[in-house]
Amino acid sequence: MHQYLEDILVKKYPTIFKQYGGDMKDTCMHWGIAVGKGWFKIIDNLCEKLSKYPDVVASQVKEKFGGLRFYIEGVDKDHFDEVYGIIGQAEDQAYKTCESCGEKGKRTKGGWVKVQCPKCAENVRVLGLIRKDDCRYTIDGNNIKIFNKEGIVFSDTLEAYIKLTEQSMGLLKYKEDNEY
Repeated sequence: MHQYLEDILVKKYPTIFKQYGGDMKDTCMHWGIAVGKGWFKIIDNLCEKLSKYPDVVASQVKEKFGGLRFYIEGVDKDHFDEVYGIIGQAEDQAYKTCESCGEKGKRTKGGWVKVQCPKCAENVRVLGLIRKDDCRYTIDGNNIKIFNKEGIVFSDTLEAYIKLTEQSMGLLKYKEDNEY
């Protein structure tokens, strides 16, 4: 997840994320919230619901096999089923939400399993082709065409290409008006 989004969650829910950034010998939260920005709202809503249980602490938040994993400590036995039910709902929602952008998505097949919307899946496919050594490009004014021996891989404006590569590398900047 982008650092600014992690910062928002940690500041908004300091009790839940009190292990955030801790020593790797003591907590898996040393590695932060290891999911894509598309799941930010799911985790924010989950933490909002969990915040009414003051002893619940996140011990690891990550993606695994295309799913959200939200591991906790400190839940008392009287609220065990309720708390894990809330977490289960969030994990179910993540299986239907693109981890990259937050739009409706589905699990990919083959290779690294992710939940992606069609647009993000296509972007990943295109960038995979572009990164191959045999790609060439032509620039005509403000347009770029990238091609390999099988044909055109990408054809659009330079701005669209820059946005595609920035999104894939997680370089989009935090907007001053706190949009994400």
